[in-house]
Amino acid sequence: PDYSQEAAFGNLRTTLSSLRESVDDRSANPPLLLINRSTVQFNRAADAQADIWDFQDGGPVDLYRGSFLHGFSLPDSAPYEEWLHRTRTRFSEQAQMRLASLLDDAEACGDFSAALAWARRRLELEPWREEAHRQAMRALALLGQRAGALVQYEICVRALAEELAVEPEVETRRLRDLIAAGRLDEIH
Repeated sequence: PDYSQEAAFGNLRTTLSSLRESVDDRSANPPLLLINRSTVQFNRAADAQADIWDFQDGGPVDLYRGSFLHGFSLPDSAPYEEWLHRTRTRFSEQAQMRLASLLDDAEACGDFSAALAWARRRLELEPWREEAHRQAMRALALLGQRAGALVQYEICVRALAEELAVEPEVETRRLRDLIAAGRLDEIH
């Protein structure tokens, strides 16, 4: 933002030229980069592969390993930071939706081991996701691990307090009470 537009575009041209040279893009057919006056993008038709493309196209959820461009930031560029935040949020939501669907399917089939694995994966990505804590609690209880389910509740309490400064929802507390009382037939 401190540079004039002319200087900024000059730096961008130099950087893109160096990038194209380093990836041998000028001789690639089709080229890896598509560059015009208003955009720079990767060419999905190029001889290249990216996990994010596969994920966007409905590939396996395990392609999502965490926040998009984790650790990369351009604090001097508000437009870039806004784009990055929107993109990270979109990919995170897509991953959570897919994991939730896999989890629901596993629960519906009575495969509580798989349900527990999917719930834990959701929690790896977002430890404050209370719904995933409930799903893990349910799976543990239905696998005969009541003590583990109650420990999961305590993990949930700590995560919510640390991340969001809130207490568990009524639904989560009710599930804990049902598990503690051994009333597993009422868990749904």
